[in-house]
Amino acid sequence: VVAFVEVDGSTGSETIALPSVAALHQGYPHPAAAEMRFPFSLSKRGRARIDVFDARGVFVATAADAEFEQGEHTVRFDTSRLAPGAYTLRLTSDGEQTTRTINVTR
Repeated sequence: VVAFVEVDGSTGSETIALPSVAALHQGYPHPAAAEMRFPFSLSKRGRARIDVFDARGVFVATAADAEFEQGEHTVRFDTSRLAPGAYTLRLTSDGEQTTRTINVTR
């Protein structure tokens, strides 16, 4: 995608990279105690769902389940109800899935 920008009265073009697949980025703060933010990107507009699983693979929560525009997004998730330990996040969007591991501390 090429975007046209104006800087100091002159017009130029800038190439902007858009994601080619759904991606789940490292959450922060990491490790988390009370709340974590999960940045993710989508290759196109559509429904995205982020589920949280404990170390045994048992579903514990849904952090997000909504329609999102193409591009970068961040979801806030309350980790205060989770026991300390390792968890897996799974982003599902448009038939694509990606995972990432997070840690919760107290």
